[in-house]
Amino acid sequence: MKPKKYCYRCSNSFVNGIDPEYDGYAGTIGKSDGSVNMMVSSAGLNKPAPVTLEVWKWSEEMKQNIRIAVFVPRYCPFCGRKIKENIPYLRKQEKKRNANKN
Repeated sequence: MKPKKYCYRCSNSFVNGIDPEYDGYAGTIGKSDGSVNMMVSSAGLNKPAPVTLEVWKWSEEMKQNIRIAVFVPRYCPFCGRKIKENIPYLRKQEKKRNANKN
């Protein structure tokens, strides 16, 4: 059986068989005005969600980037792979939302 290939953005320890502590990829995928950017991050087993899209904004006051939004996709926006390792996290979040509705 031929090994599957995943794009470098969504590849992580779940799919490539390396050390679970390894953060597979983190890189900027877009910038708006120099102070806001978007990045994709694929993390190891001990992180809350393996593949995330994150929006960061530079805080001049704090002299560091601040994460202002996080999106946990079901599919990689670059290669279309179904990100099965995100499903447990997404289900847990859905349960929390449903519990808050009641």
